[in-house]
Amino acid sequence: MGNFVSLHTSLTALRASQTGLDTASHNVANAHTPGYTRQRLELRANAPHQTSIGLLGAGVDVAQITRSRDDFLDRRVRGAAGDAAYQGARAELLGRTEAILAEPDQGVSGELSALWDAFEDLSLEPAEPAGRQQVLAALGSLTSRVRAVDAGWDALAADTADGAAETVREANHLLARVAELNADIPVASVRGTAPNDLMDERDLLADKLAALVGAGAVVGADGTMTVTAGGVDLVDGVVASALVLGAGPAYAVTAGGAAVDAGGRLGGRVAYLTGDLAAHRTALDSLAADLTAELNTRHAAGFDAGGAGGGALLTYDPSVGAGSLDVAPAVAADLDRLAAAAATPVAAQDGRNARNLADLRDAAVGGLTFDGRVRRMTVALAGDVAALRRSADAAEGLQVAASGARSNVTAVSIDEELVSVVQYQRSLEAASRVMTAVDQALDVLINRTGLVGR
Repeated sequence: MGNFVSLHTSLTALRASQTGLDTASHNVANAHTPGYTRQRLELRANAPHQTSIGLLGAGVDVAQITRSRDDFLDRRVRGAAGDAAYQGARAELLGRTEAILAEPDQGVSGELSALWDAFEDLSLEPAEPAGRQQVLAALGSLTSRVRAVDAGWDALAADTADGAAETVREANHLLARVAELNADIPVASVRGTAPNDLMDERDLLADKLAALVGAGAVVGADGTMTVTAGGVDLVDGVVASALVLGAGPAYAVTAGGAAVDAGGRLGGRVAYLTGDLAAHRTALDSLAADLTAELNTRHAAGFDAGGAGGGALLTYDPSVGAGSLDVAPAVAADLDRLAAAAATPVAAQDGRNARNLADLRDAAVGGLTFDGRVRRMTVALAGDVAALRRSADAAEGLQVAASGARSNVTAVSIDEELVSVVQYQRSLEAASRVMTAVDQALDVLINRTGLVGR
C-alpha cells in the first residue's frame, strides 16, 4: 500500500510543478499586456493518511492561483488618474483659448493701437481721403479680429462639447462591459478558482473609467464591482446606468435621472465649457460692448464731411456678444460719414472730433483704458493657464508615483519568472524521478517476487 501512496504523492508533485510552469509561462507571455496582474501559485499540503506508524503525508495540492493586487494602491491610482485627467483637460483647453486670443503679436491690443493712431492721423489731415480710409481699415481690422477671437472660441467650445459627448459614449461602453464581467466572473468561479484574467480586464476598465469620468470602484463580498462617480452608482451588480450629457450652456451630466458631478476628462471639459471659457468670453463681450458705446458716443458728438451729425460708428448686438461687433453700414459705405469735425459748418482743417476719438486711448472706462482692459483680460487668461498647468503637472506627478507603486506589486518581472521556471522545472524533474523509482519498485514487487527457483 505504501508504494501506491508514494506513486500518488509523486503524481501530485508533478501536477503542482506543471501548474507552476504554466503560471510562470502565462506571466512571461503577458509581461507587456496592459492591465495584466502577476499571478502566483499557492500550494498546500494534502491531508495526511493514517498508517501503522502514524500519519503520513500525501503530497501537495494547488490551493489557488492568486493575483498580486492591492486594493489600496488601486484606489490611489484611480483617484490620481481622475484628478490628472480633470486638470489636464482644463489646462489643455485653456491653453488653446489663449492661443486663439493671440496676444500681443496678433491680438486685439495691436488693432486698438492702430485705430488710435489712425484717428490721430485723421485729426491732423481731416480733409484727406487717405486718412479716412486708414480709419475705416483700422475699424475693419479691429472688429474682424474681435469676431475672429469670438468665432475661434465658439469653434473650440463646439469641439469640446463633441469631445465630452464622445467621452460619455466611451464611458457608457465601458460601464456596460463592467456589468457583463460582474455577471461572468461569479459563473467562472463556481469551481473555486478565481478567473484572474477576467478580473484583470475589469480592473483595467475601472482604471479607464477613472480617467474618463473620475469614477471609483469597490469590489464587494460577492465578487462584483460597484463603480461610482459623483456620488452616483454607475454599475451596481450586473446593472449599468448610462451617463447622459445635457445640452449647453449647463451641460448637466446625469445617470438614471440623478445628477452626476463628473470628474476626469469629462468633468474637465464640462468645467471648461461652463466656467473657464464663460468667464473670459464675458470679458471679451464687455470690452466689445463698452468700446461700441464709447466710440459711438464720441462719434455722434461730431460732424461728417457734409456737416451732418455723426451717427453710429460700430454696431453691436448684446444678445449675440462680441461676434456681432462690426463697422456701422453707413460709415463702411461712405468715407465722408466719418465725423472728424467738432462744429458745423465744417472747416477744412477741423479734426477736433477725430482727436477726441483718438483720446480714447488714454480714457478710463470701467476703471481702465481699453488697452488696459485687453491687458487685464490677457493676463487673467495667462494666469489661469499657468495655474492649471501647474496643477496638472502636480496631479500627473502623483499619478506617476501611484502607478509606479502599484506596478511594483502587480507588474511581471521577467527575471523572477525565469527563477520560477527553473524552480518548477527542477521540482518536475524530481517528482518524475520519484515516480520512476516507485514504478521500478512496483515492477519488482509485482512481476519478480516469488520467481526464485523456477
